[in-house]
Amino acid sequence: MTNDGFGLTELIENETEFIPLLSAEDEEQMNAEEVPETLPILPLRNTVLFPGVVIPITVGRDKSIKLIKEFYKGSRIIGAVSQRDIEIEDPRIKDLNEVGTIAYIIKLLQMP
Repeated sequence: MTNDGFGLTELIENETEFIPLLSAEDEEQMNAEEVPETLPILPLRNTVLFPGVVIPITVGRDKSIKLIKEFYKGSRIIGAVSQRDIEIEDPRIKDLNEVGTIAYIIKLLQMP
């Protein structure tokens, strides 16, 4: 195989511009936050969050939108757990997986 200069390494080294999601001040504030003993739980369909990974989450249920808006104004810390069955509209504890992750709401974008 020939190296024509279009490999992933060359692309990353030469042309990739990284745009930080958080300012240094925001990151410092996030790391200083204490995790509360109890957290609101955001049930997720078709999504699994992992610690330390930043991904966008689409929220559609009225309860979930309310939760995100409320906690975005406050501590921004929530629990995120994926649903066992994505067809269930109003999941209960038994409908969620047993393991989730603590999530920090970085940005809130409202789509039309």
